[in-house]
Amino acid sequence: MVQFCPTCDAPCGDDDQFCEADGTRLSPGEITQEESPSDVALLSASLRVSAAIDTGACAACGAAHADDGDGYCKGCGHRLGARIEPFSSVGEASVDEAPATSLRPGLSVGDYTVLGPAARDDARALTADGREVLMLLGSPSTLAVEIEALQRLHGARGFPELLERGEKPPLAWAALTAPPASLRKLSDVVQNGTPAEAVAAIEGLLDLVEAAESVGYSFYPAPRDLLVQADGKVAVSRMRGAQRARRMDARRLLESLGDVFLAPAILGPTRLVRLLVANRNAEDAIDRSIADVRRLLDAVKAELDEPMSTDETADLCDPGLWRPYNQDATALARGVSVEGEPFTIMVVCDGVSSSPHSELASRTAASAARDALDHFWRSPDVIHEASTAAVSTAIRAAHLAICAAHVAAPVTDLPGTTIVVGVVYKKRLTVGWVGDSRLYWLSSRGAELLTHDHSWVNDAIARGEVKDASEVQGALAHTITRCLGPLEVGDVPAEVEPDVKSRELTGRGVVLLCSDGLWNYTPGPDDLTRVLRALPDDRNAVAVARLFVNYALARGGHDNVSVAIHAFAP
Repeated sequence: MVQFCPTCDAPCGDDDQFCEADGTRLSPGEITQEESPSDVALLSASLRVSAAIDTGACAACGAAHADDGDGYCKGCGHRLGARIEPFSSVGEASVDEAPATSLRPGLSVGDYTVLGPAARDDARALTADGREVLMLLGSPSTLAVEIEALQRLHGARGFPELLERGEKPPLAWAALTAPPASLRKLSDVVQNGTPAEAVAAIEGLLDLVEAAESVGYSFYPAPRDLLVQADGKVAVSRMRGAQRARRMDARRLLESLGDVFLAPAILGPTRLVRLLVANRNAEDAIDRSIADVRRLLDAVKAELDEPMSTDETADLCDPGLWRPYNQDATALARGVSVEGEPFTIMVVCDGVSSSPHSELASRTAASAARDALDHFWRSPDVIHEASTAAVSTAIRAAHLAICAAHVAAPVTDLPGTTIVVGVVYKKRLTVGWVGDSRLYWLSSRGAELLTHDHSWVNDAIARGEVKDASEVQGALAHTITRCLGPLEVGDVPAEVEPDVKSRELTGRGVVLLCSDGLWNYTPGPDDLTRVLRALPDDRNAVAVARLFVNYALARGGHDNVSVAIHAFAP
């Protein structure tokens, strides 16, 4: 069972007695979710936890406060995501103005008796004649603005009405109409919904904030303030964070409430996830007004209305949320060999970020390897030459193509890129790689990593210098030791040594190629299986690719993230 904190709505374990996000004491009898959550809801809950608690903990080994300043775990060397500070609503009371006490069951305020559950500044209460109200407690200045806004919106659909106000020095209080019992929390309704239903709920929320704007106010609700009426319309229990004469920053609003809509959003278009998570790339963090966000939602709806490709192969290359450039590249090819058998070629490259020219290196390598393999599988050579030799030759050709481009237009910062190649032919998978881009095989039996990173720690293990990666600490542990391009070999286009292997594919499954922008968030192969369970069994390659990229974005998207997918069915 999943518990949700009554104060901040953060998900908590069923045995937790206190919320890890804000310390609120939990009461399982009151806040345990009644229905068993779906796989996607549980996945979303894990994302919500990662955003709510101190993200200084290492996702690989679990060490707390793992960052010693270099961006890598000081315990195991795993790359860490940057810390995301929790959102503070504009217009909320400052620390100095925060209530000195909280509403708690049995507390008398005016002629009202608080029922609970206890919250920091609002709770249900009873009048002397047994009517239920929502009681607010706060600083006089902050609560006054919220009361003014509600008075201006008197009678507007979706907003509560003010019944009474007063003071309990040094605090002020207000009694509002309590939400009817028929109303449900928006987070409970949306988490098991579809991306289209999430978009509709977001539009309903924008209707409310637009109504507030029309009378000169903005407000920033918390997840627990959002409700769904019987007809599906969105309502609010209060106008938390109300401000006078301020236009809404609609992007900030959605980012602050992103966890409410995240469960269905990660199954939808990537641009929907981008609306719900904080974007550190200033070039992509524009379009702040309600009208701007509505236009973006229209684009999401248009994408949802388009029939999804039924192709069994797909790729997706995303810059992530932190960088204004994309140094990843992908390439696909499909066809029929001279033997009359279908083949599928997938390539993922990740430009080495130490060079600003690695974007060109990754694109050059991806297209060169794909073209070489496509030519091989369409030629008579496929009858006589082993697939492992063809993949090795194609990777070397990609390396020479980068070096040739550098010779033609030399640059000071030598470019380089990783590469991973996967070819499916006659129920056989051949994989070749250089660097730390990876290939996984995901099936009903679980997940299997078919590559090993060309990294300092793995090389040290191979030499017998260390027994396990946990023995090596610091950023250098996961520094790659092989790549394509002149960054690896200097100006001389010398050979590179790719690793290549081949294996039979039995049963249905998914071939996944990815850059470290994804696998840094899934330290174990089983983590990928857990993410994949959010989709139904009849998995579409496009939906799988989108899900994995969306997952990386929802976890922070600190790096470019690229995937190539082949949904294999014998």
